[in-house]
Amino acid sequence: MNIICVRDQAISGANRILKLQQPFGAISLNQGWTSGFSATGSHTIQNAYEFLNAAGNFYFNKATKTLYYYKRSGEDMSTAVVYAPATETLLKIQGTSKTSRVQNLTFKGITFANTEAVLPAIAGSSGKTTVQGSNWCIAYANSDWHADEYRAYEVMSSAINVSNASSISFEDNVLAHIGNEGIGFINDVVNSKIVGNAIYDVGGSAIQVGHPQHIYETSTNTREKYNASTKGICRNTLIKNNLLYDMTTMYTGHTAIQAYFVDSLAVVQNHIEKLNYVGVSIGWGWCNFDSIAKPGNPTRTSKRNSFSNNRVFDCMKTLNDGGALYTLGSQPGSSTWGNYVKASTTHFQGVIHPDEGTAWYNGGNMVFEITPGQDNAEINDWGRKHDNHYDNIYTTSSAITTGGPRCTMTNIKVYPNANWPAEAQDIIKKSGLESTYQGLWDKMNAGLPLSGSKRAPLQGPRSNRLSLVKNATDNSITVLNPDQRTVVPEVYATPLGPTTLPFWIGAHQCPARGWELPAAGASRPGATAPLGLVPCSEYRLAP
Repeated sequence: MNIICVRDQAISGANRILKLQQPFGAISLNQGWTSGFSATGSHTIQNAYEFLNAAGNFYFNKATKTLYYYKRSGEDMSTAVVYAPATETLLKIQGTSKTSRVQNLTFKGITFANTEAVLPAIAGSSGKTTVQGSNWCIAYANSDWHADEYRAYEVMSSAINVSNASSISFEDNVLAHIGNEGIGFINDVVNSKIVGNAIYDVGGSAIQVGHPQHIYETSTNTREKYNASTKGICRNTLIKNNLLYDMTTMYTGHTAIQAYFVDSLAVVQNHIEKLNYVGVSIGWGWCNFDSIAKPGNPTRTSKRNSFSNNRVFDCMKTLNDGGALYTLGSQPGSSTWGNYVKASTTHFQGVIHPDEGTAWYNGGNMVFEITPGQDNAEINDWGRKHDNHYDNIYTTSSAITTGGPRCTMTNIKVYPNANWPAEAQDIIKKSGLESTYQGLWDKMNAGLPLSGSKRAPLQGPRSNRLSLVKNATDNSITVLNPDQRTVVPEVYATPLGPTTLPFWIGAHQCPARGWELPAAGASRPGATAPLGLVPCSEYRLAP
């Protein structure tokens, strides 16, 4: 997505001419791979007074610094509490060099909220354009961004920005209503962690690690952002037990977690939900810096990265060519295990999408609840990907794209109705937030939608979509409550008489035995629609 600002407008006959701010207008037109701004096609025009015609819309006149708002029914602007963010970065931790880092800081129990969405500025012009990922182009450069080693690209500003630092920890915090990016470990951040935080309503990425210019750690160039004394790879980063919800609300091409050239990044036990593009992206450089493209000098900075026991729900809602996990470039010693992916999108290019140059990933024991026909993985012979192995996949789709050298996905077990066996249920149960971090849902001060695999509001009756699985051997039924909230089951009518549904208390399964699934058309007390059949029927839960 390109965001281009207008400097002036004119009328020519029946046409209105919008004049782009420069030089950013020219920069946006110069992106490779057909990703640049085009005057043809469809466009969305924002912040025009003429469009202020519906409740909830607003217009800001920069010249007079006046905000116009079309109020919703029931709103009283004389008593309303209105937040108008004016700061894009709330906290910046910046050491002076790789030998003089900021060290040993822990931030715990703090709410960071309401930051401004600020478009990057170049020489008096503003906008955002890029080929891919959570970054933007800062200069008119070679349209083949590989040729310039990404020196014309910079990351977006973060609410929390950390560089040249060691042993930095963010624990049990809340980041909410963030305009650009959430937490950024950008350059030379080592032995640090992001654990147990709730990050939601974010314009771009919740977390970003590393920098696209870090192909090589030791070499520098006058056009690079960091010089020899400050430039460093982010190493030994732990991202664990975080709730990341509703991201990419402004920048649809960003990912929940964006990692560039990184070493020993561990993304573990997170719940990631509701975003327009890729769930987690790890690696950079494609195959353009491998041993074939750069004989004698391949990049060796990305390695030992892991993505395990995470839950990724409702990703790839808008854009294509991605998946729950997207990887790029050679990453020796990397792995992905125990993840549970659930999404109704038809935009997947593989739930696991090893793109150009991806090599040396191993993994398995994963559950993919996706639309039939969507690829489980794209491990074809494209862009010199090689040596990636995945085993023991439980999925609702049999599709896979293969052909890459020494790339395999074996033991694909297809259950079209998500009627998961015990082994798959165990993978699901062990994925996502661990039991001691379930309270992160309660830190979100806005109620979530009542449908889908989402946490219910905190007050009053609530509903949730639960997956039912029947065991034909002993006639028991298991309910998979993805959020593992303690619930009180109601009584339902079945062909064998009244019974209660099984449920989860924390991480413990409570089965119901000795009865059959409700027959088609059976209804619960007070229901206005049939109860429905497995795997995803909606049931009412007590407060």
